[in-house]
Amino acid sequence: MNMDIPPQTLNDVYKTIAQRHETEPAKLPREKIEEDEFMAALAYNRGSPLIEPQDLSEDLIGMCRQSSRELDPRGMAEYRFVPLTIRGQTLLVISSCPWDPMMVEVISGYFPQCSQVRFALTSPQTLGQLLSQLQGEVSAPMAGYTSGKPAAPTRPLIPTAPPPPKAAAPAPPPAGSAPPATGPGSAGIPPIATAGAPPAPKYAQPPKPAESLKPVPGAPGADAGSLSQDEVNYLMNLLLQEANKLLARKRMTRP
Repeated sequence: MNMDIPPQTLNDVYKTIAQRHETEPAKLPREKIEEDEFMAALAYNRGSPLIEPQDLSEDLIGMCRQSSRELDPRGMAEYRFVPLTIRGQTLLVISSCPWDPMMVEVISGYFPQCSQVRFALTSPQTLGQLLSQLQGEVSAPMAGYTSGKPAAPTRPLIPTAPPPPKAAAPAPPPAGSAPPATGPGSAGIPPIATAGAPPAPKYAQPPKPAESLKPVPGAPGADAGSLSQDEVNYLMNLLLQEANKLLARKRMTRP
């Protein structure tokens, strides 16, 4: 018998079970009490809702995963609790030992914004299944309150899809055959980049148009508009004349 339960609470549970069987607590064969019956009597005496294995739906596990996303799964397993949801300033917690003062203190440290904590009771086996579902693992057997032997392992409550079959390796090409085309037109296969070539940009940007030169305010001709063709020809002739003069001087000064 697991003695984590306070003695007074344990006596009240046995009284409730004895009344159901219309016998006295001293004559009750405690070793024959089923775990389900024991947990139902325990939840009745505590006035707490009972979470059973069939209650571990996808919605409930999703709520627990949302509320415990920042908690360490090892800490929840050690102190035997899983937060279910937060309603205003009240935290709803699933636990197999809501009478543990250390667990209540740990929960208060995790959720300081919640001024009240309410518990839903569950068996140690069901709590182990819930923790395993949150971690995506197969539940490990855990000892219950009515027997020192671990319960038989159960299959996961949420069915998981089988892994996809492995693709068969392609057959090698026959000797002497040309390699398949790697251009963009071959069955939609992207071209293979050659070694040493820079990688193509993921998103190609169109080139920006060249900006036209703007006249500087105050400069000569800034407000006169564009030059005419005659003015351009005149300026070109001046440049050619100056260039010819420079070449002539260079030849005269050459030793």
